[in-house]
Amino acid sequence: MKSYTVRVADARQSLDEIIEFLARIFGPSYHEALPIQDTLVRAEPTTKPENFVTARSSDGTLIGLVRIVERDIRVRRTVLHCGGLSSISVHPEWRRCGVNRDMMRVAGASMTARGMHLAYLHGRRALDGYYTQFGYSCMNRYLDLEVPSLPDANALCLDPWHPAEAKRIDRLYKQCYGALSGSIVRTEGIWDFLIARNASLKGACSILLGSRAQDKRPIGYIVRSGDRVTEVAVPERVFPNLAAALNRLGVRKISIHPHHGFFRYLRSASTTILHERYSVDGGYLGRILNLESILTRLGGELCERAAKLGLRGESLHLGGYRLDLGDGSVRRSRAPMDAVFRHEGQLLDLLLGRLSADDLFGIRYRSGKTWIGELFPATGFHTCAWDEI
Repeated sequence: MKSYTVRVADARQSLDEIIEFLARIFGPSYHEALPIQDTLVRAEPTTKPENFVTARSSDGTLIGLVRIVERDIRVRRTVLHCGGLSSISVHPEWRRCGVNRDMMRVAGASMTARGMHLAYLHGRRALDGYYTQFGYSCMNRYLDLEVPSLPDANALCLDPWHPAEAKRIDRLYKQCYGALSGSIVRTEGIWDFLIARNASLKGACSILLGSRAQDKRPIGYIVRSGDRVTEVAVPERVFPNLAAALNRLGVRKISIHPHHGFFRYLRSASTTILHERYSVDGGYLGRILNLESILTRLGGELCERAAKLGLRGESLHLGGYRLDLGDGSVRRSRAPMDAVFRHEGQLLDLLLGRLSADDLFGIRYRSGKTWIGELFPATGFHTCAWDEI
């Protein structure tokens, strides 16, 4: 059996060694991949020793790597601290030796010990079904809404962005995405990373500023990827003008949060078609790390909702914890869960609001607590594709 060691914050690691390793693993060619991997690692604002899990053979050679990318994600009015797993890679000669399994285990234990609420990752289609063995299940939705041809309006002018507008873009993002579950809390460092990554990928996405023809003053922006738009931040009053601009630009669909104002506008303004893909074991996957701290974070909001429903004094038992719906306190409990799920992914769906409780197949309620679904209304949880790790 091959001998190797898995560690967090390996004292021997260097960014140069890690970047070199990733460039040789991911390709398509070493010389093309090297500057991309250099940007992904060095520009990432949470790059630090404890966010690398490495595997080394007995002679000290780096044979495997997992990067932890820290992000804060909004869930209703609460922000959860999450660990995104990226750059998951094993040297070809060491595959099917248990290296990745051990790295995933160590990464999960490290994030849990550091108090992170959720872990998430983005699995490629070739790996559908692989990450479920580590407790991961789907945590995102894949929505494509066709952009209809609407009655003529004065189209917004859409032009490439420039760095002088960075603060305006950040302000617009907070205005449009600050209340949408699944959106990332973007710091200045994260904005810098997204822009640097986009440049290294030679414009895989285009950031376009929207302005009126008469004054050319920017009033919003979009992020375009191919024939679709994946992010929109413009005032509601110019939604018709943006739709006209997208038609003129040849954009065929939008893939944004289903509760976003522009998504709802297009769906109500004209006949259109919504394509929705549910991924059970691939794409964006998540795993609960610290249920107690999640319930504690959500406690205040759940108590407010319980009071409106006339449930003050009731309690909720989930995953070995009791949440008091009067004061929001959480403690361990051996009582049976008040909701019985077919798999843990359904508990994740309930907490995040990706689906409503009525849409989670097979849930059963104990003690007549059918009101549980009303405590966790659907949020349309959706993470922007531009934030993909």
